[in-house]
Amino acid sequence: MGELEMGRGLNQELGFIKAGDTHWGSHYKSFGKFISSFGSIVDVIDTLVVNTSTLEERESASGFLRSCQTFETVFLLHLMTDSLGVTYHLIVSLQKKEQDISNVMILVKVAKRRLQAL
Repeated sequence: MGELEMGRGLNQELGFIKAGDTHWGSHYKSFGKFISSFGSIVDVIDTLVVNTSTLEERESASGFLRSCQTFETVFLLHLMTDSLGVTYHLIVSLQKKEQDISNVMILVKVAKRRLQAL
């Protein structure tokens, strides 16, 4: 759409995390980026529905578009983002080398309370 400045390394923040990256933080960031790009993703799929060359491709894109726009899909996307957001700070803290057990227990209790409130 011409909204992003192109060049080496400029758009790294908008990209999705690579599939092999399994750190909890990467999942949290991927869900957030997917939500922020959701409108554009739907627009692209809608364009595919209109511009595909075969009926089979059109039906496939149309089915995917319908399933993306259901309440259940959007709800689960936000639920995952919220629940991973609660645990994200705990996971980041646990990955630090200088961590004592009493601090970890406090972080676990805080995360548990936040998850229960969610």
